[in-house]
Amino acid sequence: MSSQVRIDPSGPTHGEEEVKAAQKAAETWWNVEGEPTEQFKQALSDEVGMKHVELVNSGSSANLAAMMAMTTNYIPEDRRIKSGDEVITTALSFPTTVSPIVYAGAKPVFVDVERGTWNISPIQVEEMITPKTKAIMVAHAMGNPFNVKEIQRICKEHDLTLIEDNCDALGAEVDGKKTGGFGHISTQSFYPAHHISTCEGGSVATNNFAIKRGLQSIINWGRDCWCPPGEDDTCGARYGQKQGDLPKGYDHKNTYTEFGQNLKMSKIQAAIGVEQMKKLPKFVEARRENHAFLADVFSHFKSWFEPTETYDDSTMSPFGYVVKLSEEAPFKKEEFEAHLNGEGIRSRAFFAGNITKQPVMVKGNRFSFRKHPDLSVSDDIMENSFWLGVHPGIKEPERNYMEEKIVKFLQRFK
Repeated sequence: MSSQVRIDPSGPTHGEEEVKAAQKAAETWWNVEGEPTEQFKQALSDEVGMKHVELVNSGSSANLAAMMAMTTNYIPEDRRIKSGDEVITTALSFPTTVSPIVYAGAKPVFVDVERGTWNISPIQVEEMITPKTKAIMVAHAMGNPFNVKEIQRICKEHDLTLIEDNCDALGAEVDGKKTGGFGHISTQSFYPAHHISTCEGGSVATNNFAIKRGLQSIINWGRDCWCPPGEDDTCGARYGQKQGDLPKGYDHKNTYTEFGQNLKMSKIQAAIGVEQMKKLPKFVEARRENHAFLADVFSHFKSWFEPTETYDDSTMSPFGYVVKLSEEAPFKKEEFEAHLNGEGIRSRAFFAGNITKQPVMVKGNRFSFRKHPDLSVSDDIMENSFWLGVHPGIKEPERNYMEEKIVKFLQRFK
């Protein structure tokens, strides 16, 4: 390959089908929703096994909508998240898994991850539960499913809501069932780095009708009305209701039971998503092949690296390949990463690392949080790991080039 090669850690894969779908959807300027919206919702519902799917403008918005839906008046009071309640998540996080907890007025509670899987520690979760705990919000780390059975057991025993951040794991499986179908709510991201891409975009899924109504309100400015854009009087009582201190018969399309946002996805994005979903199985297969290839390359230097482990009942849908140095590695993470980036093989940090050490957490007293006293694995990941791309754009020539440059560096220390 050329010396000017650049292998990015992530990137979308699309073809003429997506271009034609976007063009067709753009034929009118009434682009908020339409037939592609319903088609995309159905494809996602079939994929994750949830009855209700709402489309939003990003995966971050999906997480925000999921959390804020649990604060709405549609949720029974004993399950509703209120100011001062606590939500457990991992210290090894992406910021927008954490920020919705803060926006909801709740307190984030951080626990560590397990070595090898890099997923939430059920042991620490149980240690940090208090009477104020209302939910667990957690992602499948790098497309590797977390210990679903244990986390579900904990949620059932303590009557907690499970918000399943599936943004990095679309297509992963546990006991043959797709991730995104295990929480009370799940979220997906369609940013270019993810398993499918609509340029920007995301979705939220649930089987619970009350949560669905909360989501619809949060995504649509806080309205109580659930009519699709351009439609009126779906409830048959547009001018026949009495809510709050409004006059009886006040227009239901402009009755607001929540403070929401406009988080909707355009039908152009949805049309792209319909075509991307048709390709998802091949995308996931390519990611698994690329992940397995890199695992084999690093296995020849196994004393220097800690491989990612999966649970016996799980199958990854890899987001990236985690390069985790062991204590025996005769070089620093920064040396190896600089070498690869210098050769055009781009890398990324494991998201925010231990997020409790990020500037937003340590500067000032903007919000309160609790953390488990032992976050040592998250610290280790932050200090001694990075990840490489496994996306479908990486083919055999790119794989061979990556192997050559990886081995070139590691052979120096043999």
